[in-house]
Amino acid sequence: MTDSGDPSDGSTAASSDEVDYGGISGLREFFGETTMHGVQYTFRGGLLLRFVWLLGVLGCLCGFFYFFITAAINYAGFPSNTKVDIITADSLPTPAITICNSNVALASGVAKSLRNLAFLCRTYNLTVIDDARGCPFTAQQRDTLTESDTRLPAEIIQEIGQSKENMVLDELARSLSTNGTVYTYENSSSFITFITALGLCHTYNADGRFPYQTTIGVNGGRRFIINVNQNEYAGITLLSAGVEVYIHNPGELVRRGQHAIYVGPGQRANIAVKPARRHILGSPYRTPPCTNENLNRDKSLPYSPARCELDCQNQYIAEECECLPLTVSAGVTLTLPSGRRVSRYCSVQEYFSCSSLLDYAFHNNVSVYSECRSRCLLPCEAPPNTYIYGSALSWDLFPNFIASELIIEVLTDFGLYDNPRNITTNLQLVRENFAQINVFYESLSYERIDEQVSVTLSTLFGSVGGNLGLFIGASMLTLLEFGQYITRFFIARFRRLRRQEKDIWQKDDASNDTALDDVVASS
Repeated sequence: MTDSGDPSDGSTAASSDEVDYGGISGLREFFGETTMHGVQYTFRGGLLLRFVWLLGVLGCLCGFFYFFITAAINYAGFPSNTKVDIITADSLPTPAITICNSNVALASGVAKSLRNLAFLCRTYNLTVIDDARGCPFTAQQRDTLTESDTRLPAEIIQEIGQSKENMVLDELARSLSTNGTVYTYENSSSFITFITALGLCHTYNADGRFPYQTTIGVNGGRRFIINVNQNEYAGITLLSAGVEVYIHNPGELVRRGQHAIYVGPGQRANIAVKPARRHILGSPYRTPPCTNENLNRDKSLPYSPARCELDCQNQYIAEECECLPLTVSAGVTLTLPSGRRVSRYCSVQEYFSCSSLLDYAFHNNVSVYSECRSRCLLPCEAPPNTYIYGSALSWDLFPNFIASELIIEVLTDFGLYDNPRNITTNLQLVRENFAQINVFYESLSYERIDEQVSVTLSTLFGSVGGNLGLFIGASMLTLLEFGQYITRFFIARFRRLRRQEKDIWQKDDASNDTALDDVVASS
């Protein structure tokens, strides 16, 4: 005699072929055999116990689906995290240092010609009503003088701006180096001048020809004595005097006002440079994506978004004005997206009627600026020997009490001040016009900043698997059990359908036979 089994424990003596997997008995059989925890108890015991277990199973399923959906949404959002490492190096490249006077024009340069003064007044749209700020012209006089000027705007800015020889005091630096000081100061011959709409700027180590630095601290960096020339300020629209300092990679363009360090006269600025290298993720983790291509117009120059944006701006102005803006290098011919080539620079009249207006619009028109920003992507990986430069700043008075007499003596020898005995007056004049800038590495190390994928596919599967085990004790094998049950369910349904169709055919055949017998009998 064979034991048929107790139905209450979920077991059965019938073979799998005798179980109707297309009905409730098949579902009961599956839940009695599955490795998923708890569900078999919903078919055992009294009604209350089964109801409690059903609520528990449904609650665990809800918990699992909540965390599953949360993990899926997080993965679909392409999150990332940032890893920062401190890398020690034997040496670091000498950065490029750009210095620009906040003053567009020196008074002595403006005084060379009425047209120079008219150009400056029209740049700031000032007339005789602003006489206190130095514009003795009516609007008509100002415009007439500038429109009759045959020079290029770049030539005028060069004439009225502060030259590198006037800004970087070579003779003072050399005299200080031979008069008991231990510092070696950089001279103007190491600078390259370029023109901006806001005046002249001068870049030290623009071509990257200086060797790597192996020393740190103020004594191991670069030092400059700068003539701010506050007594030469034209006094137009300026609220403060000083210079803008930019630390960047050699060959990389700077845009005035972005990441500037401002140093005023009478200050010694100690700029401790903190280099970093960055690797960022591309699409879909960043919108717009990063790029490893050189998007500059001139492919021989190192790529930077700032240079790319300037190229885009210059093309935009050249397309609209049919002439080159003053920021385009001499001898350059721009090929526009339309295929047209432009090699003629804008005249003074075109500068004020078109070029300068579009330059202003470019920085204040969100749609135009955004279009160029969308073209000029951040580099995914920094090119070799290029860094992102941060800085830590400290200031003190320049010159200090100890060095003041020596500096005044040297300046007097130059003929700049003719009253060497009046130390107080001369010291005040020095502090109103001169500054010292020290740029150095605070350590021979840099930050390596890496963006990393936060949630990978394996992380997602690990989260889903962990929640499966936590809430319902299931695994990948449980999914195979579900697959097996679903397969058996459809096979049972298919067989049931075939049996029903066969029964219908048999009934039809029997009905036809009965009808035929009736016809024969009646005949």
